[in-house]
Amino acid sequence: MKFMLYLPLLMATLVLSGCPELGRHWSDQEETLQVDYYKAQCDKNSADICFRTRELSTDSWGISDANLSGFTDFVWGHRYTINVTTSFNSNGNPSSYSYNSIEEDVPVVTIDTPFQINLYTENGVLTQLGADAWYLGGEKNFTCASDCEVLATAVSNQYVVVGEFSINAGELTLDQVICSSSEEGFSSDCEGETEVDWQIAPFLSDCGKSSASLCYLYRLNSSDDWEILPVDIANFSYDWGYRYDITVQQTRSSSGTITAASLVTDDSSPVDYTGSSYTYKIILLGSALANDSSGVITLYDGAQELNCSHYSQCSDLNTAIDNDEWILVKVFTDGSEVVATDVVCSNDNIDDFNSCVADENDVTWSIE
Repeated sequence: MKFMLYLPLLMATLVLSGCPELGRHWSDQEETLQVDYYKAQCDKNSADICFRTRELSTDSWGISDANLSGFTDFVWGHRYTINVTTSFNSNGNPSSYSYNSIEEDVPVVTIDTPFQINLYTENGVLTQLGADAWYLGGEKNFTCASDCEVLATAVSNQYVVVGEFSINAGELTLDQVICSSSEEGFSSDCEGETEVDWQIAPFLSDCGKSSASLCYLYRLNSSDDWEILPVDIANFSYDWGYRYDITVQQTRSSSGTITAASLVTDDSSPVDYTGSSYTYKIILLGSALANDSSGVITLYDGAQELNCSHYSQCSDLNTAIDNDEWILVKVFTDGSEVVATDVVCSNDNIDDFNSCVADENDVTWSIE
């Protein structure tokens, strides 16, 4: 009889304590979900790509643990707000989203605003279809505008690739491989600060920036192509006509772009590449130059003179300067002068000029 009197109290206590063994149930809910304009690798161990989503505009975009199913109306390059049915797990967190309808569809212009995707290639997220054609996550075709061989090599080595992509009318293009590295070396090679050995070319070339300037060209190994270095090297003293082997402290952004470099170990005996037997090709912007004075054109870094008279190149260079053209000129270093031996091509149309540059095997940098 006493037990019966205490039974209601016992039941109330069990309810209030939660009785974990009884579990909890969360009903499905009709909600809205925001979907970004491109997909990314689901995780580093996956060969699939997933939607980038967020629930609120104040949230960050990311790959959700909850799968979104049924959204077959998705078009790359469009950002959506969609109505979904959300299911929950026993902890009250979303476990899946089922697509119902589109509430808002906003095209995103990405030609001028490329985006980056980190791809762990070891698990087959990238499949090559042709020389410049690829398949992403078994779902989306894309072409490589440049760096096709770099991408193929990285995939062959099962590297982590930081790719810069753009979308035009739903078509996906790889604009460049910003960085690639083994997974073990990714954080040091593609992110943060690290010491690295560079070779610096015996010549400078136009940086391809909005304002005219000359940049170093660097590479990691003699077998690599020269690349434009987008920053100066702090505490580094340079002379045209000499190739330097130096150690620098480089800083890279989270996207893999070099943002700073400072000299750690200098080269006390740089390799001498002066003289007419060592020619190379440099790019100059005509609008940043003045016509020759007594056969000499002062380059727009103000620190170097270009002799155009020795091989009778002043007339061609002056014409290109007057027409504000891009110029590809063959030169060598002779003492304190850089001597022009040939104007390979010049054009005021950047696409046509790039076509000329692409035909030169020993010119490995590009201007956009």
